Amino acid sequence: MVIDSRKNHKLSAIFAGLIFVMLGSLDSMDSTAITTFNRLIYRQLQLFDNRYLLMINKISMTFSSWIFFIIYLVIMLLIISARQKRLLASWMLITSITGMLLLIMFQLGISGSNMADLSAITRFPATHVFLMTLIIYFINIACRSVITSARGIVFLKSISVLVLVITALSEINLHITNGSGVIGALLLSYCWIQAMEQMYVSYFKLE
Repeated sequence: MVIDSRKNHKLSAIFAGLIFVMLGSLDSMDSTAITTFNRLIYRQLQLFDNRYLLMINKISMTFSSWIFFIIYLVIMLLIISARQKRLLASWMLITSITGMLLLIMFQLGISGSNMADLSAITRFPATHVFLMTLIIYFINIACRSVITSARGIVFLKSISVLVLVITALSEINLHITNGSGVIGALLLSYCWIQAMEQMYVSYFKLE
């Protein structure tokens, strides 16, 4: 299991955190620029709207919900614990619980800007994108010691990106969040992952 915390990662996490704060502030104030950006993204997605896409969106939202996040997490913890990596499992559990609390805190503190119909209540940061990012990150960590070939790593990363893109587009298309909410979720998850990696390197990397 490879988790490191390099200086350049810390600097990029700080930069991402500053952008997140700025974006969240603009979103909470219903900035004209942010609202225009969100409407543009939503309207572009509507050009491809059809019943098959709607079905994909609903399936994507189901499998990236809170319930499935907990199911994925429990399965991951059981597998990792069975491989005698209990400290890593404990770290993943702490990262998940604190990450969820952090997400809820920001969602309660930031009022997302409305969508094209000016009536949809949206979330900032995006819930499903944040949860799926954490799960994909955990899966990639667990697979690092199993998948060693360059082709296998590229395939895993490609699938991860594809799943994350589908989740993001589905969450916007179903009026659950907007473009700024997706960007906010990616920034927040990146910052949190970097912070928790530092915690792992400092206190958990004993196995």
